[in-house]
Amino acid sequence: PIPDSRFPIPDSRFPIPDSRFPIPDSRFPIPDYIY
Repeated sequence: PIPDSRFPIPDSRFPIPDSRFPIPDSRFPIPDYIY
């Protein structure tokens, strides 16, 4: 089901840990993202 068509739904191609920041690609680790 689609929550709302007002905004696009991110594909499952990459997981989104937090919407506070965009994620280029999870295929490789990113030094900037320190958890």
